Amino acid sequence: FLFLLLQSPFRVFSSASPKWPKRRGTVQIPYIISYKYDKPSVKIIKEAFADFAKFTCIKFVPYSYQRDFISIMPMSGCFSSVGRTGGMQVVSLAPACLRRGKGVTLHELMHVVGFWHEHSRADRDKYISISWNEILTGFEINFMKSWNSNMLVNYDYSSVMHYGRYAFSMTGLPTITPISNPYVALGQRWNLSSSDIARVNKLYKCSLTLTKSGREELGAFCAVLTLKGSPGTQMDLCSKLLFPESPTESTTKENIMDFIPNELEPCPTEGEINISSSSPGTKPPETGQSARRPSRQMTSAPRAGTEELMGRTAMHDEGLRVS
Repeated sequence: FLFLLLQSPFRVFSSASPKWPKRRGTVQIPYIISYKYDKPSVKIIKEAFADFAKFTCIKFVPYSYQRDFISIMPMSGCFSSVGRTGGMQVVSLAPACLRRGKGVTLHELMHVVGFWHEHSRADRDKYISISWNEILTGFEINFMKSWNSNMLVNYDYSSVMHYGRYAFSMTGLPTITPISNPYVALGQRWNLSSSDIARVNKLYKCSLTLTKSGREELGAFCAVLTLKGSPGTQMDLCSKLLFPESPTESTTKENIMDFIPNELEPCPTEGEINISSSSPGTKPPETGQSARRPSRQMTSAPRAGTEELMGRTAMHDEGLRVS
């Protein structure tokens, strides 16, 4: 059930999205992958599935006549419903969504699991400011707050669910600005951050025993946080992920449509670490690169179906899709 208040960009939308069922400690989400994808694309999608299996109790399993399932298709743009909507629900991953690896797929699957964008959190005004006058007309809905946005952990600038600072800009100036540190990197499409992992495990009350590869990756992630002098809250998250406790629960809902990765913060170079610290106020490896202004070519209004799509919101009978 969805309420949308569109009269003002400053309004708030509210929703409630059913979670996927959990049985014997595991949440299984059935999937179908379109035959139109080539082998490298299928490999990228399955790499994203594997990350959820390594770090959470979420397992994406091949469809076998279950009532509720996701169907992953190469449609125009990158979008998904939020949470379990019932029956078949489409996840669109256009070829451009897979161009730079698994990051955008992880983003859309986080929507499937039940999460809105990080910058839509009800408490976001403590951490970011929105420049409403810079936003492309008609796209303000992408910046509306959601009261039910699963605020299970601290605000995370480096969440895979956070948009970049020039999202939907019509002038080339930032639409999202961090409050505590103007140079902090906003949004990444490389990995699930430590906060992303923690909030999934809290929402679904995962009693998680990490796989060997998952523990090794998480250990490397925490080592990077230590070297970068990350705040204690992030180290606490690492400890809780390695040694999880009994968590609390929250819910949310809807449907959403996203960015192609080259319109977000720049992807890391080969020399950069592929794991980013996920705490407010943490500087990126190269602050000058992450804070650069985009070229004017990026500011034209997006068109549905183009691979250089900055982002758009599509209204459908079943509700609002998010990207």
